[in-house]
Amino acid sequence: MKNAALLFALVVALTFVGATPASANTVYSFDYTGTGYNGSGTLDVNATGLIVGLTGTQNGNTMTLDAVNYFASNDNLFSNVAPYVTQNGFSFDVSGVSYNIYYAGTAGGYAFTGCDVSQTCVTHDAYGNPSVPVNFSASAPEPGTILLFTSGFLLVGLNRLRRRRT
Repeated sequence: MKNAALLFALVVALTFVGATPASANTVYSFDYTGTGYNGSGTLDVNATGLIVGLTGTQNGNTMTLDAVNYFASNDNLFSNVAPYVTQNGFSFDVSGVSYNIYYAGTAGGYAFTGCDVSQTCVTHDAYGNPSVPVNFSASAPEPGTILLFTSGFLLVGLNRLRRRRT
């Protein structure tokens, strides 16, 4: 009984230490491949759906998240259900060129536009322009969440084992 109480205290302590998230944000992965473009990264999305961080690369160059309304009225909003981004999309910069990934409607799917400093733009979508399909997915759960579930199952198992012995 003494060992079970000690184990219980240890599991509870580890659960609270491991379950404290670094942020209340959710991380989503994205990737795209098309003519001349190959990129992937993660989006850090807060509780209101605003993309507050982006890490990733396009053709080996680092991506940097643009501010809201920086490019073509981008709103940098993200939803956890399709179509994931709005028709204003989210924008990022790669080597001095700004890009915008946005939802082009049910017929077009996602569109991908890049404009350099001189505002020379190239659009890739399903409307006759070269297509760049974009994929979104939720990232793996945080380690604290996994630890919380594991400790819960462990406690249930210990409780059943203890009852079986008495």
